[in-house]
Amino acid sequence: MLKEMFPIEAGDIHRENRVIPHLPDITGPIILQTYRAIADYEKSSRTEMTVATGDVVDVVEKSESGWWFCQMKTKRGWVPASYLEPLDSPDEAEDPDPDYAGEPYVTIKAYTAVEEDEMSLSEGEAIEVIHKLLDGWWVVR
Repeated sequence: MLKEMFPIEAGDIHRENRVIPHLPDITGPIILQTYRAIADYEKSSRTEMTVATGDVVDVVEKSESGWWFCQMKTKRGWVPASYLEPLDSPDEAEDPDPDYAGEPYVTIKAYTAVEEDEMSLSEGEAIEVIHKLLDGWWVVR
């Protein structure tokens, strides 16, 4: 839906090539969430956006992959969600509510736990996803 409303690509924004989206009937304004970069991130592809610690961005789209499409006054692109915190309240929970019934998945790659709150998984292992966090991590059993 957002891609239809905002047919834009990452990159610099110049007055002469601004895209004015054709919006369907809307009853109110589109409110974008504002975040602050908590660390420097250097883009590695043309669809990404470089941010420096302290940069303030508006989030246009949040993907469950952990990448968010952001815009600043003169640029836009994908940024890893883990580099951003809400501007108003860093402790504010914005992740969807957990689904304790679980959603079945099968792992396509093995993963070895690095932190205490992680679990190692084998390739082809059946798991249940109970919570998809917006930073790209999933809570599974």
